[in-house]
Amino acid sequence: MLLGVIRDMSFARAAVITVLLTPSLSAASLHAVGQGIDLRSCDGQITARRRCADAECETRSDSVARLSTQAGLTYQGGQWEIALAGSSRCWAPAIAIGGDTDGVLHVWPAAEINGTFGDAAPAEPLRAEFLLRADPTLVSSKCDVTGLRWRCAAPATSSQLRLVLDQRTPHYVPRLSLTTGERKDLGAIQFHRGASIAGVVALRGRHVDAEVEMTPTGDSAAGPARRLVLKEASDGLFQFAGVPPGHYRLAVRRPGWQMAEVKAFRVNENRESFLSTPIELKKAALIDLLITPPLAPGGPPWHVKLERAAVGGAQTPVSETEATVGGEWRNDMLPAGNYIVSVIDLQGSVFLQQRIDAMPDDEPRFLSVAKIQLRGVVRVGRQPFESRVIFTDMDGSKIAFRADAKGHFEGILPHEGRWQVQVRNPQETFYVKDSSVDVKRTSQEAVADVAIALPGGRAKGRVTNESGDPIDADVIVFREGKGIADAGAYLPHGRFELSGLEPGPVTLQAVSRSGESDAVSYLAAEESPASAELVLRKIVNVKTRVISEDGQPVAGAMVRYTAATMPRSRQAVSGPLGDIDLRLTGDTRRVFAAVAAVGFPSTIAMLDAQEPVAAIVLKTKAALLHVVHQSNSRWALVTLDKQAFLPVTSLLPLTPSGLAGFVDDGVEISVAPGAYMFCDDVRPDSTCQRVMLAAGERLTVQPAGGAKK
Repeated sequence: MLLGVIRDMSFARAAVITVLLTPSLSAASLHAVGQGIDLRSCDGQITARRRCADAECETRSDSVARLSTQAGLTYQGGQWEIALAGSSRCWAPAIAIGGDTDGVLHVWPAAEINGTFGDAAPAEPLRAEFLLRADPTLVSSKCDVTGLRWRCAAPATSSQLRLVLDQRTPHYVPRLSLTTGERKDLGAIQFHRGASIAGVVALRGRHVDAEVEMTPTGDSAAGPARRLVLKEASDGLFQFAGVPPGHYRLAVRRPGWQMAEVKAFRVNENRESFLSTPIELKKAALIDLLITPPLAPGGPPWHVKLERAAVGGAQTPVSETEATVGGEWRNDMLPAGNYIVSVIDLQGSVFLQQRIDAMPDDEPRFLSVAKIQLRGVVRVGRQPFESRVIFTDMDGSKIAFRADAKGHFEGILPHEGRWQVQVRNPQETFYVKDSSVDVKRTSQEAVADVAIALPGGRAKGRVTNESGDPIDADVIVFREGKGIADAGAYLPHGRFELSGLEPGPVTLQAVSRSGESDAVSYLAAEESPASAELVLRKIVNVKTRVISEDGQPVAGAMVRYTAATMPRSRQAVSGPLGDIDLRLTGDTRRVFAAVAAVGFPSTIAMLDAQEPVAAIVLKTKAALLHVVHQSNSRWALVTLDKQAFLPVTSLLPLTPSGLAGFVDDGVEISVAPGAYMFCDDVRPDSTCQRVMLAAGERLTVQPAGGAKK
């Protein structure tokens, strides 16, 4: 995105700013610099006129030769207008000096441009503005008008010319090259009354095929969009003439380059709006894929879903388009960066997912999708289960199958190995997750057989709001703090039910976008499970700020938080002002948070949820915490009060390449000095150890053991 600044009736770069000062006895000096010419060869005079309130103003004349000396000229007593007059060999723009403002008069070899008006001679004065190519400086010259003919003194150099008449559309000559003494006839020029839009597209190399589009915006009734294509000779200059007053946006497109735009500006009547900042185009990044086999199961082409990857795991959808029947897919209009590419079939099953760094002029990439024939059966307890079965692997592949009334399903997977399986009922009012199966064939040609057996435990209940009215919500089933199933309260009277659970104690919680219930203990059973009553309470956003010790906001901090009333933790990232909204139930009093930000030691804090804006202060002094992790065990938990717990991995900072701080035997984290408590479990009788870390100290925490320096 490019924000443009509009300046009426001028080029993008101004050469002279004149400031009116009260006449004083201060002195200003004037020097001259020859631009490809020896100042001693210049004829004519340096004329100066002092500005004053009276009609009789002081004037003086000096030779150019005198100005060319090292001492230059001195002017006293206020503001002076300086010009080079009567010279046949040299040209210089008029400038103003005075007070404490010194001046330099740039002198070029002289040339001339001339032409005729296409209609009657105008009453307004004609002005020529030259944007010099060698040194992008704007200089101007008043022109002489005699009848239909006009002539303007000009610098003998290469420039971009703009001829200006008040309340008329300016006329541009993108490339004007003049030699010393040359008189160039520009022919008849028609100056139309009305407003116009002009600017420059700054682009390395040629401008061929760059398209500029002007579109009315807002309430403007200025007519349809207009487009023009820049040619190489334009030097990136564009102009829309005869533009009705109103609000507009500009967009510039070119194949292989990112679109740039000026989102909003106003055009006034009988004036030209010139973009004071050139519109920059950046080379677009490219993702070029060749997928084998070229067709999805069943024969149609693959679909390719493209998402922009971001810090924190968030993904922003970019596009989803079909590859060719030959398996080719390409997008050459992307900003450079990290993307997630998913190869999917018509049913939305993800057969391959890959992270790709898109760069300009990138080489084609070859993606290979394997095909493994699969068949299986789903049972809940001892009964076949009609269902939708979703297979997911660690690489992001996600394949869905339909199991019939006998529980049978078949299809294709992209590879053998370990797959996580989620089972949904046909109405998709509940699912059970975290089953896993091994997909293995007996030979290359054989079909892989799998059996998915879910326990026979069931849960049911009802969800209401605080007034007792039934309400739609998701009911999450937790076991040992981990979500194992999810049901929707979409049955009549806000009821829910699900099966496929391991019989035994679980925790139920209802959640929605606006509220959540307390975590309720429940006993999943195969026969006659009890009915749970879940009351949805309104969620409130608690304002929090992450700041440094000197009070400055910290943006991009990862805050993971929980409370004694929360069965699961949440996370959020601080905004540009360090601001975060913590989503809590209205009765939450204390919040336990772990904060990790790049450039600061990680810290833990207990927040008062009743404060208007709770503040988390990140320290600068640090200690080094090493927590050993044993395989096949849970990560150690960190707490302050043995009421709310977070895994020690909550202290890991998130970088563009992922979580930072993992080592071979656990994690090693820079943390703020202070008191920490580590526990093996959330149970009241779990083993905990309290430690105190000082600045500069290194501490190793062993699971179910002690701590050592």
